[in-house]
Amino acid sequence: NRIGTIKQQRVDGSFYNFKTNVGGSTSIGLEAFAEYNVTKFAGIEKRIGKISLFASYAYNSARYSNFKIVSVVNNALSETNYKDKKVEYAPENILRAGLSHEWRGLTTTLQYSFTDKVYTDANNTEDPSVNGQNGLVPSYSVTDLAFGYRHKTGIQLKGGINNLSDARYFTRRAGGYPGPGVLPADGRTFYITLGYILK
Repeated sequence: NRIGTIKQQRVDGSFYNFKTNVGGSTSIGLEAFAEYNVTKFAGIEKRIGKISLFASYAYNSARYSNFKIVSVVNNALSETNYKDKKVEYAPENILRAGLSHEWRGLTTTLQYSFTDKVYTDANNTEDPSVNGQNGLVPSYSVTDLAFGYRHKTGIQLKGGINNLSDARYFTRRAGGYPGPGVLPADGRTFYITLGYILK
């Protein structure tokens, strides 16, 4: 009883997205996280602070188990089954890995993120449509840098740079507002916050 989107064609040849009950789907996956304290292992944490490596990985196989489609081919009804097609917006692989350093109230983290390609409709359309509403969303990678400092007086300073390499990518395709078309992600952005913790 999964609700999904099917790419349909009008009489004039143009395409549109039809949202309906598309059948059953199954999702199977796993998540894993690991962190390794490099300086503690080397016995130098007290001298230079804590340096740790971390990685988080998620695998997800989301596919339709039963998905019957009836369409008109050469003025005759034709039934096909999209069984084993991938579910929309379900990346198969997601990886986040990085390096973190903590020293005398200062924390710095560099993180790399990878998100696998996804399909935007249950048909698993590869090529983008003219209006950009359908088609594959390619995989993308982003690197972020964050820092934080906490003084013993309670003053906190946090900041960072998202999308450090200013990568150009998009994460979704839209049919309505503000579409139709792709929804681009933000380029390189900066942020900084100043706070105080009451004791």
